[in-house]
Amino acid sequence: MEVGCGAGDFLVAAQGAGWNVRAVEYNKEMAGILREKFAVDVREGELAAGLWGAASFDVVALWNVLEHVPDPLSELTKVASYLRPGGTVLLNIPSRQAAEMGLTYGKYWALLDIPRHLHFLDRRTLAVLCEKAGLRLTEYRTPFVQSAWCYYMSCWNWAKEVKSRFRLLRFLFRAAMITPAMPLIAIRAARGKGVEAFAVVKKSEAGTAA
Repeated sequence: MEVGCGAGDFLVAAQGAGWNVRAVEYNKEMAGILREKFAVDVREGELAAGLWGAASFDVVALWNVLEHVPDPLSELTKVASYLRPGGTVLLNIPSRQAAEMGLTYGKYWALLDIPRHLHFLDRRTLAVLCEKAGLRLTEYRTPFVQSAWCYYMSCWNWAKEVKSRFRLLRFLFRAAMITPAMPLIAIRAARGKGVEAFAVVKKSEAGTAA
């Protein structure tokens, strides 16, 4: 099951790999398109109790979801209720470092995206939320490619503020300033201090956090 499937890229790929897929999507039009085009069970609206039976799924995916919901703990608790014992949650979220590093870029920072992004979680805070929801964080990584993308996209956001032929030059100037710092950014990412986190969360075989 995927929460917030958007255009359905992951959902359709999982279906093509032989998975029996379900989804819930806030966008009514997109949900309708996916149902019609791919014959997928996509429910409209937010994740809630009663959409499917409890403990119905082996895997729940939340790609870029937790940062948008008002109450991440409530969301994870609902996810846990749909997971079978031993089930897995796959998720990604902008990290706490994404908010901290974005201070120097201000409104141009690609991952800040306020007010749409309500939460920025590091490994410790995500682990605490998972434990309270009856889950256990087993893997947390912050890939360098995501950090690099964020920095250079932020440079572009700054450059395109000027609507002229000098926009590209502005981007190259700002990008040249940040490029020497990329090795340090790569080290931070390898240590779990990058700007976007990908995590694997498990529900214990007994149905409670281990």
